[in-house]
Amino acid sequence: MAERYDRIVVGAGILGLSHARAALAAGERVAVVEREPRATGATIRNFGMVWPVGMRAGEDRQRALRSREIWLDLSRDAGVEARSDGSMHIARHEDEWAVLQEFVASDASAGLDCELLAPEDASCAHPGLRVEGLVGVMRSTTELAIEPRTAADRIAAWLESQGVTILRSIAAVRCETGSVMLADGRQLLGHSINVCSGADLRVLFPDVYQQVSVSLCKLQMMRLSAPAWRVGAHVAGGLTLGHYAAFEDCPSLAAVRDRYALEHPFFGEHGIHVMSAQRADGTLVIGDSHEYGPGVSPFDREDINDAIVNYLGEMLDLRGTQVIDRWHGVYAKRMDGQTVLRCEPVPGVTVLNCVGGAGMTLGPAIAEEVVRQSRDLAAQEQHA
Repeated sequence: MAERYDRIVVGAGILGLSHARAALAAGERVAVVEREPRATGATIRNFGMVWPVGMRAGEDRQRALRSREIWLDLSRDAGVEARSDGSMHIARHEDEWAVLQEFVASDASAGLDCELLAPEDASCAHPGLRVEGLVGVMRSTTELAIEPRTAADRIAAWLESQGVTILRSIAAVRCETGSVMLADGRQLLGHSINVCSGADLRVLFPDVYQQVSVSLCKLQMMRLSAPAWRVGAHVAGGLTLGHYAAFEDCPSLAAVRDRYALEHPFFGEHGIHVMSAQRADGTLVIGDSHEYGPGVSPFDREDINDAIVNYLGEMLDLRGTQVIDRWHGVYAKRMDGQTVLRCEPVPGVTVLNCVGGAGMTLGPAIAEEVVRQSRDLAAQEQHA
């Protein structure tokens, strides 16, 4: 006999779990289908940053701020570790400092709590920061630190305690209007179906990804042993200014990009921008690179890892630390400048993917939008 739910979610990464959370809050009966025993993809292979400061002012910034609220709710309800660590953008060149000044003075920083710090003030407030060659720091208190290796498991356990059904180690092999067929022959029935399959672009609705410009992206990351200090914020440098849309309208950004292209072409060739997140145990998660294509190499490059560590070592005092973990993550990303891929390949089935490297930052809020809009549509249909 087929099992019946109000909503079926395919995928138990952060996007899928966020759909389940939003549907649960709306009073729906929900099932989540996950082909692995637990989330193993980009959801656990990231910095754990909730990063409003990198989102363009407007819709995506508001989504990031709403996601921030949701994460704080999950910290209370599900025991997710979510710390208000904030962030630091470190300028070691005058052109980088000019971008940060322009950002703080403009509407680009709307909704954020940002301030500019002189080198001596920054180094006093943030142990581990290297003051040699430091021009200035932009500090934001808005960003959260999530523990990505435990967050999904804790959310899933909480959802189950609230009545959500999570089917693990079983693949969804076909989705149609009103039903999901599982690999073991079981059928789930539901009015709304949300497909959040992450980097798997080939099993469910592969045609969707051929209609827009979509690429897989591989990121190399590492974890360093805990230093003697706690820096007290996520760390980003000049390379990161050219990576996030929030800074794109700053007049001085072109000079920063031109200088890096001339002086450090290796960074551009491998999509390297360098960030660091300090975990609760003091270890440093650092990265990353960006390799785009229809498939990604299973082999990581040590010269890319070396470049990341060396660049971070110009910003933070890494003496005495060593690499204790290396890995790479893979996510899907739209290459046409759009934030997310959202479509309805068949009635009642929504595909949501390609949030890129902003799943933690945008995923909870976008999922909430999807659930709300599907419920509004169902209500309209009932009254028609």
